[in-house]
Amino acid sequence: MIPVFEQKATGSVGYSFPEFQARFLDICAEHRASGRALAFAFLLLDVDTPEFIKMLRDPDYWRALDQLAGRYLSVFSLMTHQPQSEYKRESREMAAIGPVADPGMKVQLILNSYFGLDGKVDLPAVLLFQVAENKVSGYCLLQLRADTIEPAFNEVRDILRDLADALEKTETAGRSDPQASFDAIKNRLRKRKAVRVAKNGLKVLSELKDVLGLAGGVV
Repeated sequence: MIPVFEQKATGSVGYSFPEFQARFLDICAEHRASGRALAFAFLLLDVDTPEFIKMLRDPDYWRALDQLAGRYLSVFSLMTHQPQSEYKRESREMAAIGPVADPGMKVQLILNSYFGLDGKVDLPAVLLFQVAENKVSGYCLLQLRADTIEPAFNEVRDILRDLADALEKTETAGRSDPQASFDAIKNRLRKRKAVRVAKNGLKVLSELKDVLGLAGGVV
């Protein structure tokens, strides 16, 4: 668990937001090198998505998502309040960023600096990405749809569980080849898209571009 605070107390565990922003790529590289993650994600939230913010404040929901991410995904989330968790423990891979006064503004700083996303990103969303050779080598943007707390948890849980499973199945290759891990994510997202079509029919076909925005070579 790695907290990132707008103002970090001297001697406390974690990072200040300016330090995190400046060392973002190094932090991701360190996670891969130490075996803490195969790929990365941001939960992109703002003040207009209180159901997701409340969900992440709940310690039980937080622990469940943390456990799912495991050693496969390091998940960062800009939050207005800290989840009640054991911040001195850094064995888990969900990374809390908070508290911040305006998480939407902080999100945009990261998106502009490292992803080249200058335009408006519809929130809430999950930004899945890979880092290689000191840069973001690819990303996928997955829109979140839930509008109450319990469905918000279920939606994020299902995504993390699915992607952790995909990364686990390619772990050997992914440890030495970042692209192998990102390919596993892209392939699983394609399958998720197919499942949504199979379950929901033509209505979803017309919404696929809204449901799943893709970059890094995914079509």
